[in-house]
Amino acid sequence: PNTFYGQLLIKSNFAKLAATAPIFIWRQGEAEAVFSTDVALYQRNFEKFRANLKEDFAGIKKMYVVQNNILMLESNNASELRDFQRRTKTLYADVEAISTVGATGYDGLHYLPDGHRQTGFELARLVSRDFYWSTDGYEINSPDIKKAFFTANKDSVILVFDNNFVQM
Repeated sequence: PNTFYGQLLIKSNFAKLAATAPIFIWRQGEAEAVFSTDVALYQRNFEKFRANLKEDFAGIKKMYVVQNNILMLESNNASELRDFQRRTKTLYADVEAISTVGATGYDGLHYLPDGHRQTGFELARLVSRDFYWSTDGYEINSPDIKKAFFTANKDSVILVFDNNFVQM
């Protein structure tokens, strides 16, 4: 009961949600990025957390990982941590990652209500697709870079995303 996780579990059991809630939205990692937490340690802790969720919240079918945005504060490993968050969907079959880069109302660390509303809307589209048979699937997933390279003249960089992603 002295941890955030313990309090969540107690409240979820009391509300009878631990066994039935089908999704878990994970938005965390800014502090670890700012304070240069080792990415391997973050990944190990994430895996422990996922294992605890699977044990304590039997109803969870899908976890949505909200990827950190680009931080205004200097950090030695923020990009590595953000990349791990991006790759969670390929590392774990029951995880979907969602990018926050480009969200409105971002000041380099926090979001104004419009930014939270936008992220919520994008999450709702994913949840609707995954659980409520929504047919709204146009560019619903965050872009996932597959390749980056210079042109022959080395005056431009070409970015190749999965599924021929058009908008960013």
